[in-house]
Amino acid sequence: MADSDPASFLTQANAILRKNLTYQKRNVWSNVRLIMIPFYLCLVLVGIQALFDSQVSNSLDNQCGCKCIHKTGDETCQMVCGVEYSTRDQAVFCAIPNPQPWPPLILIPLPRNRVVDANLTNVSCKQRNNCPVTILFTGNNQSLGATLSRNLFRRSFPMNYSDLLFSLADNVLATTYKGSPTNYLDAGIVSDRFIYNIQSRCTPNSKVSFSLGQSPLNFTKEMRCVQGLNLWINSSREINDDIFKGYLKGNSEGMINEIVAAYDLLDTNRTNFNVNIWYNATYQDDSGNMPPKLLRVPRLVSLMSNAYLQYLKSPRTRMLLEFVKEMPKPETKLRLDIASLIGAVFFTWVILLLFPRTSHAIVCNTMKKVYPGRDGNPPKMAVRGLSLAVPSGECFGMLGPNGAGKTSFINMMTGLVKPTSGSAFVQGLDICTDMDRVYTSMGVCPQHDLLWETLSGREHLFFYGRLKNLKDSKLDQAVEESLKSVNLLHGGVADKPAGKYSGGMKRRLSVAISLIGSPKV
Repeated sequence: MADSDPASFLTQANAILRKNLTYQKRNVWSNVRLIMIPFYLCLVLVGIQALFDSQVSNSLDNQCGCKCIHKTGDETCQMVCGVEYSTRDQAVFCAIPNPQPWPPLILIPLPRNRVVDANLTNVSCKQRNNCPVTILFTGNNQSLGATLSRNLFRRSFPMNYSDLLFSLADNVLATTYKGSPTNYLDAGIVSDRFIYNIQSRCTPNSKVSFSLGQSPLNFTKEMRCVQGLNLWINSSREINDDIFKGYLKGNSEGMINEIVAAYDLLDTNRTNFNVNIWYNATYQDDSGNMPPKLLRVPRLVSLMSNAYLQYLKSPRTRMLLEFVKEMPKPETKLRLDIASLIGAVFFTWVILLLFPRTSHAIVCNTMKKVYPGRDGNPPKMAVRGLSLAVPSGECFGMLGPNGAGKTSFINMMTGLVKPTSGSAFVQGLDICTDMDRVYTSMGVCPQHDLLWETLSGREHLFFYGRLKNLKDSKLDQAVEESLKSVNLLHGGVADKPAGKYSGGMKRRLSVAISLIGSPKV
């Protein structure tokens, strides 16, 4: 006879350990698969990473260009890598100990997209491709705004080729090309588009050619003059309206009238410099899929600060932004971490697939139905905390005495009455909020036949088929198959009024109604 004393904690732990060891021994292959599948997926990731590294990362197009240089008096050569031995695609991977300085540029609209004139009405300049570029001003002091706007642009092409960058900094250079992700190469200089010099007034055929950079990053550019137009606007709200109407979707006439920038001088005076700047951030591309592009804002800031300094001191006073350049960088290679790239998919494969899932067609959780009391009678508890789960494809029956709540439960599941509390799901759809969608996946055969005596069996099926969103040929096919499945198709029975059916035929028609459309429940 067993000892009457309760089992100690160690005895209970020993029993559980022995039980678990026996259970795991009999499920050893399940445990092996559980361990090997993640291990196999890790091997797949390692293989993909190795394949990518061999075919892409180690490709000559994705690393700095090199050349074998022969030494004097020696037949052997030494491999030397650098920008001078690289193509433009390879140059981004090279070490750049001394990055090339580039003149700061302002982004201006294409000639066909510019604001045409002060009244935004004259479109003839668009046909000639010589519309000015427009900068808007507003603030508390219009006379100060007029003074600062006059100090923005120069009226000549002062070029000193011995100190080219300083000479270019004395001009307001612009491009129609968006910025690059870095300043190692400026897309506005690398491209084949012109460099523009914004001036208050342009002389005919005013253009200058110059060379920028050092070999192999040496570019010959042509600089052309474009007129700069400064307009005073009464308020910042009007500037916002003009900017919005400058874009295609904001213009009621379907025109594009873009400006370069706008300045709000606010309360700026001789003792206070306070300015807001509007700039074009359309091409920043900060969606996260690609590195964001640099915006051409520094020259806009320098332009206004230099104009304000000349207003305070003298026209000869200048504070120029001579160039922009990147920080030095070491040699790099194209790297891609496959595990990080498909980490979410890998997590799904390894972790989420191990979580339990349900394939049950019906799930009920603590459903209750209480009918309110009437005529002084207390409330009636019809269903008391019912919970069940019925898998797909299972035939489930409910037994119980009269008044046990079977009919109330069926009425709740079919939407005839609402549960007092609890929840129930049919094919993952909540019967309290998604009953319209539940009806399309559920068939109901009531305890008593709900038929119209004057409608035929076929007409009944057409009605219920349409309620389940069956149309055209699919509806006709479903009706024929339902009639055939309950043996009501032959002998013209399907087209007879249901009132002339026998009790068994009416029951078969009710079954056909519940099964039309191949319901899942």
